[in-house]
Amino acid sequence: MKAGYELVQARACLTRLEKENELLRLEMAQLKSPQRIQAIAEKQLGMIKPQTVYMAAKNATGAKSAKETNLEKVAVRRSILFGDARAEAHNIR
Repeated sequence: MKAGYELVQARACLTRLEKENELLRLEMAQLKSPQRIQAIAEKQLGMIKPQTVYMAAKNATGAKSAKETNLEKVAVRRSILFGDARAEAHNIR
C-alpha cells in the first residue's frame, strides 16, 4: 500500500516538474527573442540601429597587393644581404 502511495506522489511530482519545465522553456524563448533584445537596446541602453552599414573589403583602396608585398620582402632581404647602398641599387620598383 505504501509503495502505491509513493508512486502516485512521484507521478504527481513529475507532472508538476514537467509543467514547470515547459513554463521555463517558454519564458526562456521570450527572453531570447530578437524583438525584446532590440527594444531593450534602444529604450534602456540608448542604442540605435544604423541606417547604413559599411564593410571593408580585403582589397580595399590603400591595401597592398600580393605583388607589392612580395617586392617589399625582396627589398628587405636584399638590404639584409647586401647592405642598404647595394639594396637601393638592386631595388625592383
